[in-house]
Amino acid sequence: MGSNFVLKRTATGWEQLEPNTDRVDATSIKTLIETLSDLQSSELFDSNSPDDPRVSPRTMTVRVWQQGGVGSGGEAMTTEPALSLEIGRHDVLRKTVYGRLEGDSFILALPDLIGVASMSLALVRRFSTSTR
Repeated sequence: MGSNFVLKRTATGWEQLEPNTDRVDATSIKTLIETLSDLQSSELFDSNSPDDPRVSPRTMTVRVWQQGGVGSGGEAMTTEPALSLEIGRHDVLRKTVYGRLEGDSFILALPDLIGVASMSLALVRRFSTSTR
């Protein structure tokens, strides 16, 4: 699959850690996080097949971690991602992408987040390139 694109929030703002180290545009990161936070599935499909054509092959996997403190239920935070969403086929006509939470059998029909996520990452890349 492709390369990792790793972003981290620090005390001084957002930083890109991979594929190279640099500052990033906070507004683009905020847009990306809000897009992920607001995702709602329009349909659910039960599929026990890991090779379901809607999600295989994966085009990307989005993983989000939360650090520090305790979770909403008082539990200690772990090194496991709070969200691990496998993104599969992009249906241009339906303006939908198919995804599956890692380890889950249900396939989600999601609004076209690939365009928003790609646009946000492109803005982050452009910002980090222009500040060098």
